[in-house]
Amino acid sequence: MEKTTERKRTDSIWGAVTVPLLAGWITFHMLPKNATPGWILYFSGVAALLLAHGWFAARRTSPGVGGAVVPLLYVLLGAVFWLTRT
Repeated sequence: MEKTTERKRTDSIWGAVTVPLLAGWITFHMLPKNATPGWILYFSGVAALLLAHGWFAARRTSPGVGGAVVPLLYVLLGAVFWLTRT
C-alpha cells in the first residue's frame, strides 16, 4: 500500500528530528575530551523533538510510530551519552 502525502511528511519530520542525535553521537566520538558540543547538538535535537510534537498537537494529527520511537531513542541514547562521557 502506498503512503499518503501526509504520512510521507510525518516520516520526513521524524527523520529530520533524528539528525541532531546522529550529529551529537559523531561529535562525542570525534571530540572525546570535550563533550560540550555533543551536548549542545543533543539538546538542540530535544528542542526539535518538542517542536515536532507541538506541531502535531496544534494540527490535531497523529504523529505516527515515529512519535513514540524517536523520543524513546533520545532517552536511551541520552543515557548512553551521559554514562560514557561524564
